[in-house]
Amino acid sequence: MFFLIFLLLPILSNATDFNNCLSCHKGIEQMPKPHNFSCDQCHVLPQDRNKPITSHKMIVKNPSSPKYWNTFCYKCHSKQINDVEHSLHYTAYGEINKTLFTLLHKKTNYTVQDLPAKGNNLLETLSFQFLRQNCLKCHISTEGEKGTGLYRPSGCAACHMPLSKDGIYLGNDKAMHGKPSNIAYHKFIKPQMQNCLSCHNKQYVGTDYLGMFPKEFGETYRTPINKEGNFPPVIYGIDYNYLAKDVHYIAGMTCMSCHTKQEVMGNGKFYHNETQSLQVTCQTCHGCYHTKPKRFFKNIKLFNPNIPGHRYHENVSCSACHAQWTIYDFGFYALKDDTKDYTKWSAFTLTGNPQVDKFLSHAIGLIEEGKSAPAPMQEDFLTGKMEPGLWHIGYLFTRWEYVILGKMGSKYVILRPMYQYYFSYKNAQGKVLVNNKFMGADWEPYFPHTIGKARNCLFCHGNKTVAGEGFYPIKDNFATNLMKPTTCAQSNVRVLNKKEKENLINYTPLFKKEYLRHLNYNK
Repeated sequence: MFFLIFLLLPILSNATDFNNCLSCHKGIEQMPKPHNFSCDQCHVLPQDRNKPITSHKMIVKNPSSPKYWNTFCYKCHSKQINDVEHSLHYTAYGEINKTLFTLLHKKTNYTVQDLPAKGNNLLETLSFQFLRQNCLKCHISTEGEKGTGLYRPSGCAACHMPLSKDGIYLGNDKAMHGKPSNIAYHKFIKPQMQNCLSCHNKQYVGTDYLGMFPKEFGETYRTPINKEGNFPPVIYGIDYNYLAKDVHYIAGMTCMSCHTKQEVMGNGKFYHNETQSLQVTCQTCHGCYHTKPKRFFKNIKLFNPNIPGHRYHENVSCSACHAQWTIYDFGFYALKDDTKDYTKWSAFTLTGNPQVDKFLSHAIGLIEEGKSAPAPMQEDFLTGKMEPGLWHIGYLFTRWEYVILGKMGSKYVILRPMYQYYFSYKNAQGKVLVNNKFMGADWEPYFPHTIGKARNCLFCHGNKTVAGEGFYPIKDNFATNLMKPTTCAQSNVRVLNKKEKENLINYTPLFKKEYLRHLNYNK
């Protein structure tokens, strides 16, 4: 017996002691109070804490994920968890049901937690798959995509831990330093802009605050601009045109300067869309026609109702005049292809979806080497499982220079299409079952985070494009017709009516009088 133990000593001495985490993870950052618990308090399930830990399989990597937060976090954070579970960041209610209303032309009441994978017919199934494999990659139960700026854990950690821009751990843990990780350091923080931008990027509010407008997907649009003639670096899944930044960003304000804890994490109430959950608006700091600011800061310009631009615009949203530019994507094309027909996409391997882009680049490379490429597979972000087929998406054209106006409640606001959907589907046998079918369009109220000095009056007045009449002076063109607002999924939103368009396009006597006053005011 002694001889057997003697022979086993070298093996036992090199065995990993999974009960002593710090024997390997030397130097790991200690969580500050009140989270300075022992390792097993956060990373081992209660029923396993009195058992020998024999492998990493018994260790919970992210105790703050929705799968585990009731076990590890609920005792102290029951209110926060309840609030989050009612929030749009958790349910994605507006994103899901406005999209399905546009695609299927019927009202639905799905959340991330109960969205089906299959429907009653092909178009319904494609609509569900489209959401699950493309749109819902940023919900709170899913880790971020594997691309620069997109690495992110799920759950509480998505917002409350420092993210690793390049997916590499940067802390002092000797076992993890320099290795793949969604977080940069093992510590809790107040949310930073990088946490927000890991989801809020590309065609949506977020990166526009920094002056970033995504380039079109085609390779020919990726102009080399550095002195070596190389393409600019990719971040958030794509590369960007760099336009005017929001004045609030220039002043040093972050997302959390305006978007409060209750707005982001929820307040226990269930909302249908993001406009219902807003806590802070322009008026909160600057005041408005009949209200004083609720926040008081030094060196901030207060609203002046007497300047010409404000005198007659009480029913116009601030961003309708003060947005320096906006994001417009016209004609959204989505093709699901179950075949191995990859090479025709060789010029479109940078579309903002790192998973699809990497798969395509790899498959095309294999084909060029004369090797066999794998069958197309794409992740269902709600299950984490790979499903057959690839979604190829793109826009007919994108623009930033104009705005198109509509009305939300009593206010005139900027509208943008989100989106004008055209679906196609080719099955594994190469048969086209859906061919460029127009599914529907939804024009949504949009509040660009590109605020600056108000535009000139003539930008809107006398401008048929702003009034929703297409890209004037081009007429009866497929592309310009896409610039004409049509249907709105949100019940309190509509396009301009005939009289409103006429008042905007034609120079009324009142406008002429006030515009002259404006010119004299600015002398």
